Amino acid sequence: MTVDIVCPHCSFSKSVPEDKIPLGAKTAICPRCRQRFEIPDLENLRRIRAGGDQRRTAPAWEMRSELGIGKSILESLKGVLFSPSRFFRKTAVNGGIKEPLAFGIMMGSLGMMFEISWQGVMRFRDLPSLSQEYFGDFRFGFLIMGIVLLCPVISTIFICTAGLVLHFLLTLLRAGKSGFEATLRAVCYSQATQIWAVIPFLGSFLAGIWLMAVTVVSLKEIHNTTYARVILALLIPFVVVVMTIAAGLISFFVTFYEITPRLMLAGF
Repeated sequence: MTVDIVCPHCSFSKSVPEDKIPLGAKTAICPRCRQRFEIPDLENLRRIRAGGDQRRTAPAWEMRSELGIGKSILESLKGVLFSPSRFFRKTAVNGGIKEPLAFGIMMGSLGMMFEISWQGVMRFRDLPSLSQEYFGDFRFGFLIMGIVLLCPVISTIFICTAGLVLHFLLTLLRAGKSGFEATLRAVCYSQATQIWAVIPFLGSFLAGIWLMAVTVVSLKEIHNTTYARVILALLIPFVVVVMTIAAGLISFFVTFYEITPRLMLAGF
């Protein structure tokens, strides 16, 4: 996206890419008349990306060109993990799904890789020998390559499926006010909780609990709805599964009750 900057002194104008405007820049010097004038600041750029909503801005992850990759990741993680209500209340509800999807896949894949690693350590107890023979084992290389390639695929499928199902349920409950993109953004940035999987053994459990809590908060804030509707939307799949299992068990026992007397008579 570009921003049209116009000199108020000589009316010289130029379209400048947003990522070329330094973070915190307030003024520029006109190349024609050499006069200094004010330019749009970073907050204005974020509001443009947020679709004009003055209360919502693009998350730090989407400002990597201005903040740097390290700072943008840390700020996004800190916001989602420790201030989810504030983070999602201010998060833009539109602006494209590529950036949030990339963040979600990255965090989800990292969490999955850590979980697989700790499960392997717990199962096999001892780490494999770091010998030349071990590194020369092609099977190990294929295993690592498979894990690296499979984790992003699984994360992508999970994020997209969760986004579609949750938005459908929220729409049924009239809680998806901000649209599907907002729901997908909430699901994507909630994947930051997967970073807890870095903690040995208990990290995956902590990440799962944190993910559920952050998902509830994110959907509530990004759609400006109530906790009751969000929780109900999350419970519907669980209730459907339980009722399906219960119906199957009831059908089995009824059939078994009807067939048993006949089998007993046939035995005589």
